[in-house]
Amino acid sequence: MSIQNIQPEDRAWWKRVLAMAYFVIATASWFGILYRGFFVIRSGEEAIKKWTSTVLPATLLLFVPAMIIAFSVFAFPIKYSLFGTRKRTPFPEEAPIKEERHTWGRVGFFYASIPFFRWTVFPSGLGIVAIGIGRAFIPIKEIVTLRTCSSGGYELLHSSPELRNPVILPSKRIFESLQSLAGAGQDSCHSR
Repeated sequence: MSIQNIQPEDRAWWKRVLAMAYFVIATASWFGILYRGFFVIRSGEEAIKKWTSTVLPATLLLFVPAMIIAFSVFAFPIKYSLFGTRKRTPFPEEAPIKEERHTWGRVGFFYASIPFFRWTVFPSGLGIVAIGIGRAFIPIKEIVTLRTCSSGGYELLHSSPELRNPVILPSKRIFESLQSLAGAGQDSCHSR
């Protein structure tokens, strides 16, 4: 059977199965190696050097992709994550109004510090790039609420099915640009 003969829904199913299997194996391996590491610490300095120079780097190479898979689910619903079959809306072919690179932010349960986020305000919405996780676009018509938070960020609630709520913006400039486009009032939120 050729790969070209496999139906798209079957490919998506296999993609989810393989991603989940990889995540489970990588996570179990990571915890197993850390558990073993506690016993290596008791063995002495030579064993620690050997363990940290060989086993630990190999485990990190296994674990980092598993973290990216998990972070994808933290930011995007399953259908739009690495496990899903649906594609997220691409950025529009418009000139950006405002852009901030190498900053922090939060999408749903995924939070990253500087320099992992890029925010771009377009005339038709907000483009978000989380390095290693993916990109998403929220059209202006799907912005439900924009409000300031006591934590120093700015909260955006939306009705887009492609990413989780809330979206925490790091910049007053991005917030005000979106506010002027969306015509939304300014409320305040409680820190989360």
